[in-house]
This record gives sequence, C-alpha cells and structure tokens, in this order.
Amino acid sequence: MAFVGEFDPAKAEIYSTVFRGITDEMVSVLLKTAGSPVISEANDFSTCITDLKPECVVMCYAVMGFMHGHLLGIKKVMEDYKDEIFPGDAWLANDTFTAGTWHPADVNIIRPIFYKDELIGFALTEGHVIDIGGSVPGGWHPGARDCYAEAIRFPATKIVDRGVWKKDMLRLLETNVRIPSWVIGDMRAMYASCVVAERRICDLIDRYGMDEYLKYKEVVKDLSELALRKRIERLPDGEYNAIEWIEDNGHVDKLFRVVSKMTVSGSDLTFDLRGSDPQTDGIINGLIQTTLGLGIHAPLMNLLAWDLPPNSGILRPIKLITEKGSIVDCVPPAPTSSAHADNGHKINKMTHRQMSTAMAQSRDPEFMRRVSGAYQNTWPIATFAAPQDQNGRYAVFGNMDAGGAGAGASLGLDGLHLGTPLCSLYMGIPDVEMQELMYPVTYLWRKIYKDSGGPGTYRGGPGIDVAWTPSVSDMVGTVANQATHVPTYGAAGGYPSACCPQHIIENVDVLQQMQRTGKCIATPEEIEGAEPRTLRNKQTGIPLKVGEVLHQTVGGGGGVGDPLLRDPERVEKDVQEDWISVEAAERAYGVIVDPQTLQLDVQATQRKRQEIRERRKKGEGDVI
Repeated sequence: MAFVGEFDPAKAEIYSTVFRGITDEMVSVLLKTAGSPVISEANDFSTCITDLKPECVVMCYAVMGFMHGHLLGIKKVMEDYKDEIFPGDAWLANDTFTAGTWHPADVNIIRPIFYKDELIGFALTEGHVIDIGGSVPGGWHPGARDCYAEAIRFPATKIVDRGVWKKDMLRLLETNVRIPSWVIGDMRAMYASCVVAERRICDLIDRYGMDEYLKYKEVVKDLSELALRKRIERLPDGEYNAIEWIEDNGHVDKLFRVVSKMTVSGSDLTFDLRGSDPQTDGIINGLIQTTLGLGIHAPLMNLLAWDLPPNSGILRPIKLITEKGSIVDCVPPAPTSSAHADNGHKINKMTHRQMSTAMAQSRDPEFMRRVSGAYQNTWPIATFAAPQDQNGRYAVFGNMDAGGAGAGASLGLDGLHLGTPLCSLYMGIPDVEMQELMYPVTYLWRKIYKDSGGPGTYRGGPGIDVAWTPSVSDMVGTVANQATHVPTYGAAGGYPSACCPQHIIENVDVLQQMQRTGKCIATPEEIEGAEPRTLRNKQTGIPLKVGEVLHQTVGGGGGVGDPLLRDPERVEKDVQEDWISVEAAERAYGVIVDPQTLQLDVQATQRKRQEIRERRKKGEGDVI
C-alpha cells in the first residue's frame, strides 16, 4: 500500500491539474493535426505520461483502460533498447503480444522525455489507424487462424532517430498499408503530441525544480491509490461471480465461456478468471491488457474512481489471476484482432455487474445511485474498401458509427442515448458530412434505434440505427459483430436491451430510386424490392455494390427497476419522441398509447398492468 508522507495539499492539487492539462494539450495537438476521422472525429486515441519505473503519471480520459497496455509497451522499449535511447527518438509498436495494444490497428508512438540530457520518463500517444496492412483492410480478419494473417506486427521499432524520421521505416509503411498518407500522417500527429508532453514537463521542472517534480509525481499516484482503497473498503467483503459468452470466433458460430470471480477483501480487489475457455484459432482471443485494462480497469474507473486522477495508483489495489493460454490471456500465435471488441467488452460487462452488485449491497447512498444496468459494451465492426473514392484514390471506410451504443440506466436516471461503450466515454461519432466527404459513401439515415433500450422503471438509453450505400464504386468488406445472440442485461428487475444485428440489402439501387422519386429513404421498408439478409457475426469478403445498402444497428443499455413501475406519462413521452414503439409500450411497460393520437389511455393502462401482474402471480412471466 502506498504511503503518502508530508506534502503540501495545494501543491498536490496543482501538480495533478497540470499533469492533466499536459495530456489534454497532447489531445488538442493530435486532434488538430491527425487526418483520419477515426482519430479526429471519433476520438479513438489515448495520451499518457510515465516515469522510469514505468508507472503512469497521468493519462487522458479518452479511452479508459489503456493504461496497463501503455506501460507494457514502454517497458518493452526500455528492455530492448536500454542504452540506445536518445532525445528525439520514437518507437512504433502495435504487436499485441509485446506492445500492450488492444488490437493490431491500434499503434503506439512512444517518445522519451529528457530534461537537460537526463532521461526522466516517456510520453506515449496511441491511435487507431485506418489500416495496418494484412490480408483484410482495417486489420480485422475473421478468417484468420493465427496472428500472422491479421496485419503487420511491429514490436517496439524505432521510427524516429534523434528527431529524424527513418526513411526505411516510412518506405516499409508506404509499401504495406493501404492508405499510407493517412496512416503516416496520423503517426506524425502522434509524435507531435509527444513532443508537446516533453516541452511541458521540462517547463514544469524549470519552474519548480526536479526534486519537487519527482516528489509530487509520486504523491499524486499515492493519493489516487489511497482514495480508491477507501472506497473499496466501503464495499461488503465477499465473492461476486459472473459469467458471459463470446459469440462466434469466425470459424465456429458458437458461444465461448468467460467466467470471473471478484473478491473484495478490505481495500483489495481480486479478479479470478480461471475456468474460462481455452484460447481459440479465431480473432476473439483476449490479452492481459484487454482483460485487465478494458475488462476491469475501465469499469472500475467509471463506477468507483469516477473523480480520481487517472494514474498507476488506480491499478495498485487490483490483482488479476488468469490461466496462460486461455481465451482471456492468450499466447502466440493466437489471432487477437477482436480481443477488445469481443473479449474485453464481455469482461467489462462482468466487472460492471459484479461492481454494481457490491455497490448495491453496500447500502452506501453515493454508491447506490451509481448502480446501473449494463452499457451496450460492444463495437460492431464494419470495414469496407473500394478501388477508388471521389478523387480516384483507393479507399478504406472504417465505419465508426458503432460508437453510438446505448448507456445503461441507473437508479433515478434513464440511460444516455448513444452513450458509447463504458470504456470510451470520450469517444464520438464522425459527422455524416465528414464521412461522405472523406469516403465514397452516401448515408440514407442515421437515427435512434427504436426499442433498443432495456425497459425498466428507468429506461436504458437507445443505441444507433444507420444505413449507407457505396456512392462511387463497388466495395468489399468485413464485419465483426459481437452481440446478436446475448443481450445486455438490466438491473434490479430491469430488462435486457436489444441486440445488434447487421443486414445487407442486395440487388437494389437506392441512389437511382432517390433520383427517380425525388424522395429520401429513411427505413428499409421504403427501399423498393428490399429483402434484407442478416449477416453472420464474423464475415469477410462481403460484396456491396453501388446502391446496395449496409444496415447496421447497435443496441441500447440495460434497464433498471420493474418496467411496470415506470410513470405512464414518461412512457407516453418516449412514444411521442419515437424512442419506443406503441407495441413495446404495451408489451414491456403495460402502457396503452393510442396509435393515432399517441395519447395515453389511463384506464386501459391500469387494466393492462393489472393483467400483467396477475399473469406474473401465476408464474407465466412477461411477454415482451
């Protein structure tokens, strides 16, 4: 356990705020210089500053859970290069087994921080690049049976030598990635972000001195640890068990078992995932950084450490136990390109359930109001490539609309609409106009996914419903979905939310239809001759012609509390605002709304709710 000696509380707060300000400035530089909408619009990145232990001094809030992986990547640089670290250097690293990244398309740019020729730490910026080579655009390959089939894998590899970009590395990237100008441009932006970190740390030391900097970087970590431990102590000691199922590994459409036992003991949290299925030959295998970071650290930050500075102090109370070679801690040559989207998000749901249960049993008022249904912790992937875009260039469309997942409800509050997965509350959805400007696609609609939020006294937030078509040339793509069979659960009697099916509408031409009729298309039913075909969870080589449609949905969050206890007037408003249908209002909430006027029928609602209660007494359950 950390020991905080004598310190000035005001200075500790100043240092904590300044550290956070530095990573925020790193974010600002990255957003202003990166070219890909995946970074500049969807905010799929992270910035971090470490010391030489290495421990995280501070990281930004963009994607919660990256911290442990960042430290693995920096530790590898320190081990492999030792006396070959110079001012201005930078390393590129994306190999999931050594770099600490969640999947190959996440790349680290790692740069040392020197103060007057003394190495004192590292700056790291991680970003999701639009392509990283391999046999399938975007870095996901549902057909892969090992890591060699997924993408180019860089262990910590020097890409900048004393401030000069290495030409051989740039040529290697230019030759092997599909959109080199975007990928290399984003890497340069990540490097610039790290340069800012070094400048600001040196400014800080110039102002306050090295001794004070070294002291207070430890103080802020110790304070985060102590604050978190005090909150853990407020949870009831005991064991909390959970089970989840990962869907389809790309070769076998079956469910893979993941289990977790969370033990609360004083101020310590232990997560034991032994008993989970063995690793597979499909892309769903998890890594230690996705299990600990995305699966455990991210929900912990949001549920227990919501206001604490994000640094290594947060990790100290956590102990993780896994079995090497299991689906939650795989070894080479297992494919891992969906380690985060499939595996980490499922563990995240388990941790969320375990933490919510413990917080509810604590009867602590502050904890009780944070108990919630699960977020729609999934990220249905769809990446399509075209031989040319509007400007005649090869195009890779990595659709980031899947960030529009619904948030779980909590006690007293409905879930956020399009609240994003719980691990990435900073992330956004690119503007439709930006997508159509940068990629050869035309959007038909992007709206709320009706009836997708879990019913409850407090309703889960709905997810997103989006459809688009190639506009310039035919495309071929890959989908890697995670939640078509197993829904997101509710809490305290709340119901699960909708799943996330994806459909393709073939043998149509919506562009020609809209040109002929002069009308926009807003639903599948409006497409002439439409016969939607549901896509399998994991599929590649999907042809999509100009005018054909990819229809994607992302489910909502889980509900909290019995739906029959929801105020009928709130249900009426949900129907009027098109969040839920008239049919769902009756089935799930027992609320009767006139389909023509959309007005509440109070007496019919009372009768319907009494009918549902009588059915429950007979053990017949609800019909939703």
